[in-house]
Amino acid sequence: LAAASVSSPAATPSWYWSHALQSGFRERAINQWGLGSPEETPDRWRVLSPAYYTGKFDAPILMQMPEQEFRSAIEYFVKMRDQVLPVELWAFPHEPHIKFQPRHKLAAYDRNLDWFRFWLQNYIDPDPQKADQYRRWNEMRHRWLRERARREADAG
Repeated sequence: LAAASVSSPAATPSWYWSHALQSGFRERAINQWGLGSPEETPDRWRVLSPAYYTGKFDAPILMQMPEQEFRSAIEYFVKMRDQVLPVELWAFPHEPHIKFQPRHKLAAYDRNLDWFRFWLQNYIDPDPQKADQYRRWNEMRHRWLRERARREADAG
């Protein structure tokens, strides 16, 4: 995998506990996903939650999520970022599970195109309004490559 983009979060222990007091949530979690609390169903959590495997990811990841859901991704986003993985998170205000506002859809589509062209083709759009985006991504790339080289040197 050379690059990825996601628009919805995956289940995490923090997601579970932040919803656990909502009426019917625990029943839905067990019925729909086979998820009891992380202590009750640890094996199932390890199958479904990226929070347990952030060290295994080795590709740039763009996260563009609705405001109602992005908090559920914070647990693995921060772990990935702290591991120097190129990862960026955008939250779209006033959006439900599926984005419906035209300006948000357009922003997500444009950013996806830029993200994949940057990471897969090393392309930088010359539009001056995108300069900050490419500066961030170039910094991410340099930190990531340095960290990968350091890890390889430590392993070798």
